[in-house]
Amino acid sequence: MKQKTRWYVEPQDSHTNSVLQRELNGAEHVYLKNNRGEPFLAYEVAYAFITNLKKSRNDLQLKFKVYRKQGENSLAREFDFSFLSKKKKK
Repeated sequence: MKQKTRWYVEPQDSHTNSVLQRELNGAEHVYLKNNRGEPFLAYEVAYAFITNLKKSRNDLQLKFKVYRKQGENSLAREFDFSFLSKKKKK
């Protein structure tokens, strides 16, 4: 059975937090633990929201971390977008 992937965004500053609050219509923080066991606050969002957020990161001066969680009882792991970028051929 395939486990559901959940996506989370952790704002790194107050400006990003206010932008997320506005875009998510006042959504509440979720308490999570990362893979090192450290607690943090984040917003649960759809992956499509993350791609839009990433596109506007520079224009809106947003600072955030993205986490994903596989299944119900797993720990949240920080998601690294760098491996998704296209590699140049030699």
